[in-house]
Amino acid sequence: MVYSGAGTDERDLLDVPVKLRTTAMNEAAAVSDFVKKILRYPKTNFAAIGNVVPQLHLHLVGRKPGDPCWPAPVWGHLTDGPEYSAARLKEITLLLVQHCALSLLNSPEQTFHHQEPGAAEPQAN
Repeated sequence: MVYSGAGTDERDLLDVPVKLRTTAMNEAAAVSDFVKKILRYPKTNFAAIGNVVPQLHLHLVGRKPGDPCWPAPVWGHLTDGPEYSAARLKEITLLLVQHCALSLLNSPEQTFHHQEPGAAEPQAN
């Protein structure tokens, strides 16, 4: 998950107005629930880092023992791996939209880009 800080010019999550920050955190919690329950990752890493790309954005990464970086942080340790097919991206996007009660602003193919280096694609329930 990468969440762009729409609605604010702030660069740091803790500087965002309380209402918007609360909304962002609630949405991140919903996506974390999706990653754990539907994609079956037992752990998520969450960060609001932005030293290279300055605008506010949040990262939520599903983790499991045996993933390419386990147990180290993924930041700065990932190498390129296979990309998901367009069909699998669409399937995951639609599951996410349904699970989190989201609405799509773009087509499912354009809404999310996910790459899981060195691992098989997660399976939905």
